[in-house]
Amino acid sequence: MRTKNAMQRRVREYLDERRRLGYALTDSGAKLLAFARFADKVGHKGPLTLKLIADWAKGQASRAAPLTWARRVQVVRPFAKFCAREEPKTAIPPVDMFGPAHRRLTPHIYSDEEIADLLVAAGKLPKADTLRPATYQTLFGLIAATGLRSSDLRTVV
Repeated sequence: MRTKNAMQRRVREYLDERRRLGYALTDSGAKLLAFARFADKVGHKGPLTLKLIADWAKGQASRAAPLTWARRVQVVRPFAKFCAREEPKTAIPPVDMFGPAHRRLTPHIYSDEEIADLLVAAGKLPKADTLRPATYQTLFGLIAATGLRSSDLRTVV
């Protein structure tokens, strides 16, 4: 692995193997290739190190926070496991290297007044001579009355 663009070649091998197994890897594949370009650019040789992974995760993300760093590490972890099959000294970054990679957002609970305003606004949607305003009023009313999530509506509609 001491040749030019060695990490990029290794990432392509990994992506080819995973895609043959049926994984799309569009976003994570692009991020892994960015990692490989970074590693080749800095002249990294040998097995992956935690320092290399951390430098890429933190240094290449403008205005990033630990959540972004953690997501980048999450992309590199499976690749590191792949590399460890042939290079036992490969460092596999811990899942919590920069903390959690995901956060659960606090849901917004609409007040009765907000729901009423939403239903009035839905009734004023353009194309008043069509079923569009009534359809949205019905959908929003259904969500408010039953507690359905917007993703649940896909199966109803």
